[in-house]
Formats: sequence, structure tokens, C-alpha cells
Amino acid sequence: MENLLLIWTEEGEGAVLLGVYGSAPVLTLPETIEGQPLVKIGRYCFAPNGREPEEACRTFLGDPTLTDAEHRICGNFIKEVSLPQSVRVLDNAAFYNCRELTRLSVGTGIEGIGSDLFTNCWELRELTVRAGALEGSTLKKILAVISSDLTVSFCQENRVQGRLFYPEYFESMDENTPAHIFNYSISGQGYRYRQCFMADGAVGYSDYDKVFPVALPGETAETLCRVSMNRLIFPVSLSAEVGQQYRDYLSGHQEKLAALLCAERDGEGMTALAEKGLLTRETLLRLADQAAETEWNEGAVLSRELIHRLFGVKKKRYEF
Repeated sequence: MENLLLIWTEEGEGAVLLGVYGSAPVLTLPETIEGQPLVKIGRYCFAPNGREPEEACRTFLGDPTLTDAEHRICGNFIKEVSLPQSVRVLDNAAFYNCRELTRLSVGTGIEGIGSDLFTNCWELRELTVRAGALEGSTLKKILAVISSDLTVSFCQENRVQGRLFYPEYFESMDENTPAHIFNYSISGQGYRYRQCFMADGAVGYSDYDKVFPVALPGETAETLCRVSMNRLIFPVSLSAEVGQQYRDYLSGHQEKLAALLCAERDGEGMTALAEKGLLTRETLLRLADQAAETEWNEGAVLSRELIHRLFGVKKKRYEF
């Protein structure tokens, strides 16, 4: 176990985390601290210059040899965080100014979400919900405070059961000066996608899929490729008719799909799409060339392997 120093206080029926010291930017928090369930991530916990009251408790995990030189895991230092199932509240500005935070993993027990929770978390692009793809969760509450592009994976027992892409959206308020009237507007279909939930908090996949035709005129090809590929790779509650809608879109945007897979070095996605017949031989050849040009050697090799396995070796034709 990595050495960690936890700064916390007791509140109600559990522990409130106020800060963490360690040496790695990837953090997995424990379910309990000195027998107390970790129920709350406190205000400004991972923000730079977070508060540490003198009366707060200090608990070592691992070998208690941490020194003053150990890094406070916060701000631009932190990259990934995995919260335990016991956490029920994410307090105000808990991740404020964590500009390099890219991934967050949560359970299903979160009930309270504070304000300014992910303010300036510009690189947060992946959220893992440790639940089944058809289970109710707190995803809708979390999505309400993240308006940027976000890929959400549903995982159980270290296996991905579903994955969805939520595009970014923008809110704006324009003033009609003479009348002193403010007009509120939303740009992008990301807001509409974020409303597709059942009463128990489970994703409403049918409603999610209905947004796609509405999104076609205004969203970018990259966004629509992301939506389509994730629904086809993980076809939870996906009808054949709607699935064909996504297939048709990817079929007509093979070049953009190849560029996306290469840019993200997504070998897993490449394999899944190819095995489902969603990448043509020509697209895989393009991928192999693009991967080589960008020094993604694994991708170049994988593309060639998929061509050989799925399409065989193209025989040469000789004319006499």
C-alpha cells in the first residue's frame, strides 16, 4: 500500500476528509478511517491551499514514515481519484482548481453534491460509476455539475458493462437592455442528453437514443462518432432499428472515426469496432498509416493484425 497521510474530522456517523498527503497523483481512498466510514469529501479537500484545522485528526496509512517533503495531493498534482462506496456527500469546491484531474471513479451512494465542485477541472474527461449499466445511481447529479465532454463507464467486478458519451453544452444569459429582460439559452445537445434518466436514477437509454436525430444538424462529427461507437460497442437496451441508425452514421464517417481512434490511441475501441464490422479494410489501412505517422506503434501493429485476421491477405492479380 502507498503511504498516505489523511487529514480528517469526525462528523455525525462518519469521517469527513479534509486533505491527503502522498507521493502519487493517482489516489484510491479507503472505505474507513480508524474505524469510521468515510462519508464525506470536505470543502476544498483537493483544492490548492485547502484548509487543515489544527484540531483535525491525522491518520497514516501504510508505513508511517511520511515527511514534510511528501506532496499534498491536490490542485495540478492530482490526476485520478477513486472514491469508496461509503462516500455520500461531495462538499462545495471539493475538486476546485484540479486542472489536471482526468478520471474520477465513484460508487452509488452519493446523495449530496456541493456547488463549484469541479470548477476549472478542464481535463476531467472520464467518469467510472461502479454499478451495472441498468442500475440506478447518482450519475444524473454528477452530470448536472459537469458541462464539458464526459465519457461515462459502468463497471462491476472490474468489467465494463456499459459506456456512454455526454457532449459538452454551454449556458448563456443575454440582456435585452431597453427592456431589462434576460434571455437564458443553452447551446449544444449535451444538456438534453443529461436529462435521460428513469425515476430510480437509472439511465433512460431509449430517451438517450432519441436525442441523436436532434443532434445531427448541430453537433460535430467527432461528437456524433463518440456517441455512436459507444452505443454500438456496449449496446445496452439498444434496438436493432436504432442500432442501424448509429451504424449508418459510422459507415459514412470512417475517416473521422479513424482520426478519433488514432488521436486517443484507443486500441480497445478499434478492436471492438473492427470485430463488429464497423471498420472497413480501407479504414484500418488508414489507421495503420496514421498510427505510424504519430509514433503509435502499438496501434499500427494492431491495425495490421486486425486486417489480416478479419479480411485475410489480399491476393495479387497477375495479367499476362
